[in-house]
Amino acid sequence: MLELLIISSLLGLALGSFINACAYRIPRGISIFASRSFCPSCNHRLKWYELIPVAGYVINRGGCRYCKEHISLLYPFVEITSAGIIIILLFKYNLTYEFAISSIFCLLMLLIAIIDLQHFIIPNSIIIAGFIIGFAIRAFAYYETLLYTILSSIGSMIVVAAILLLSNRISKKETMGWGDVKLAGVIGLFLGFPKFLVVLWFAAVFGTIYALTRSRKGNAHFAIDNPQSEIDFKIPFGSFLAAASCVIVYFQETISEWIQIWLTYRQ
Repeated sequence: MLELLIISSLLGLALGSFINACAYRIPRGISIFASRSFCPSCNHRLKWYELIPVAGYVINRGGCRYCKEHISLLYPFVEITSAGIIIILLFKYNLTYEFAISSIFCLLMLLIAIIDLQHFIIPNSIIIAGFIIGFAIRAFAYYETLLYTILSSIGSMIVVAAILLLSNRISKKETMGWGDVKLAGVIGLFLGFPKFLVVLWFAAVFGTIYALTRSRKGNAHFAIDNPQSEIDFKIPFGSFLAAASCVIVYFQETISEWIQIWLTYRQ
């Protein structure tokens, strides 16, 4: 078990490093496999030992060895979070089909959360990848029909689209983006429609806490290279949808039981 834990941790750290690369390159239109990783400030190519997850950050003392520019703590945070996701899901599901599905989904949500938190966008390329992966996985799931999966995805998008149109009309400004609607479709595809409603509730709670915290701290933000600007006043709701989805993935059996009890009670 110790060997499996060590391997899972190393795998999680490596995947977190890859997520960091994707989060930086995809919004900027840079190919993921175009070249070796580089410093975002001076574009100097990094040595192999500087790319070791977490350790590379420590070795460089949180900055670039060449231009001395500070490197955000977000990088090791994502790597450690990725490893934590793998370890937690491994303890919950062991080496099973559910472990593989949950890991893929949560790591995808982590990537989306980081990009939306920094840039307030959810790239279509990631959404498309999410739909493809989701349909491929559900095609092999013996416990759900493809029709149910499709309806869950559509239903989730309809709910968020309705909230978007209503909130934008009431506030007379853009409070949510259509990227959130598409993300809802991906989440509904993986988790199913009833569970998506729970995700939406948790996301609203997380978003409210974030807004209240930001209002007290002013314009502080957790981005790598975004300057202080009007973008800091937006709420990255996609990040909270992604975070809430990961919470529901871990507690999905309990939530399914609650939903079943509620449906039985309603009858």
